[in-house]
Amino acid sequence: IALGGSLDVIPHTVPPKISGVVNLSSETDELKERAIELTSYQGPSSIYSLLMVEAARQNIPMVSLWVHTPHYLQVTNFMGCYHLMLKLGELLGLNIDLDVAKKDSEYLFQQIDLAIKQKPELQEYVKTLESEFHKGSKPRENPINKNIIKEIEGLFKDNTA
Repeated sequence: IALGGSLDVIPHTVPPKISGVVNLSSETDELKERAIELTSYQGPSSIYSLLMVEAARQNIPMVSLWVHTPHYLQVTNFMGCYHLMLKLGELLGLNIDLDVAKKDSEYLFQQIDLAIKQKPELQEYVKTLESEFHKGSKPRENPINKNIIKEIEGLFKDNTA
């Protein structure tokens, strides 16, 4: 099992999407049953790609799970970590104590909300993302001005200091 994360055009107000890829087709049904969106990555290879290919050669099942987190929060995302660990526990049938992770996740959410409430244009941006998310719309090519990301990060850092 490999775990990772990626920035995506989603709001922080919805549970993060979990996607995955498997190296053996026999494992796809289990991911689908667990509401893990199957992806077929195409792009530059990485250590994950090498591990997946080598494991498949040796008939060892491997899954790579990725949590998708809001692109405007380029900080350690405890919400994403928490949801990824929940999904991993579900997938493996483990009862993982996630109380601390849940509290960290809730605290981060509160801090993000406090920071965003200070700026009406950021509130509007999050509402737009929520609307697109609930409609199932495809992300926009250029989803957000880089200055807004810096502004959110600055507000977030100010509120957590």
